[in-house]
Amino acid sequence: MLLPHFLKLNPKTLTPTVFKLLFFGSFIFSITSLQNPSTKPENNPNAELNSGISGKFYFQLRGEPVLMDLNSGNYSFFNKQAWEDDKSNPAMGIAKYYSKPFPKSDRILISIRDALNWPEKIGENYSLTLIQDFEGKFYPGLKFKYDLIEGAEVAPDEKHFAVLREIDEQWLEVYTFNNDFVDGEKVKANSFKWLPNGRLIYATDRQLVITQPNSTKQAQTINLPSKVGEGKIKYLSASPNGKYVSFALVYDGTINVSTYSSFWTLNLETNNFHQAATIHQDDLKTGFKYSSWSPNGKWLAVYQGGFGGSSALNPGGMGQIYILPFDELQTYVVSTKVENRSAEVSLLKRYHINPYGNEKQSTKIKEDFPNTEFFWLD
Repeated sequence: MLLPHFLKLNPKTLTPTVFKLLFFGSFIFSITSLQNPSTKPENNPNAELNSGISGKFYFQLRGEPVLMDLNSGNYSFFNKQAWEDDKSNPAMGIAKYYSKPFPKSDRILISIRDALNWPEKIGENYSLTLIQDFEGKFYPGLKFKYDLIEGAEVAPDEKHFAVLREIDEQWLEVYTFNNDFVDGEKVKANSFKWLPNGRLIYATDRQLVITQPNSTKQAQTINLPSKVGEGKIKYLSASPNGKYVSFALVYDGTINVSTYSSFWTLNLETNNFHQAATIHQDDLKTGFKYSSWSPNGKWLAVYQGGFGGSSALNPGGMGQIYILPFDELQTYVVSTKVENRSAEVSLLKRYHINPYGNEKQSTKIKEDFPNTEFFWLD
């Protein structure tokens, strides 16, 4: 788990072990560029696990930032050497870690929630953001009192970012990367995302709110009609042209324990809601979660299955990611069995690499993914 160099703890709280030394001495992965990520040679670099699918996937595996080549199924971990070289950094596992890529440049925005035990504020809750580039270098960020809900989101202009913060109630706030406060609004949001035109879109139960550019001030609302189905809007994702958003409609099971969901898209110009996919009757009905659009807007990747966890380090059970063409008139069937799913739908595959380096399984093919948000990049 990555934490910023300026988050210091008493050295007595650190837990250096032989295991940790072996971990960082044995397996150091680095990313040289978005176009040419480094991979282990034995990780079948010439194989095509996902034929016809191009681009990169950014996601977190056991709390580690990962960049995966979609066509080959190979992936590599970000370089953590700069972090590990600072021996005063705290042990892993004391905070919740989220990271999301910048829209254009080779950087990620890291959000750390529940950053406890700061020497100057013992016992108080803090969150913070900072930037890491794909080479592993860190840049200072902004400290927040109270918790961040989910991770911070980078605006399309890469000059602003938005956070959803739990103070007395939820607050949606916009800041610049010079750490200047721009705007804030008290909201009740299930999910939020930037649109390519610099506006925010967020969901409050069964309503979508679109803001003014680089602001939290409301400009437009869209209500879900009753015919769309039951549940609350969660897991928003915007198409590259800003014309569409995809989302899961999440509702509790009959005993209020199991959670189910359906997968929808919305045309923001026509307000047309469309069910993009359904789950085959023979598959577990654990529903849909995260989705991401291909850079050309012609395809959707959607996560189905899995179950919830407490953080990126403990993400819960694994699920599947399906790739389906985007068509406002077509509803596709997804299934782990090829004979049960629509012919146009692909089940995404990857090679397995153990980030802890204590077993050699780099040629093992897997069809499941961690229960964390992912992003489809060029």
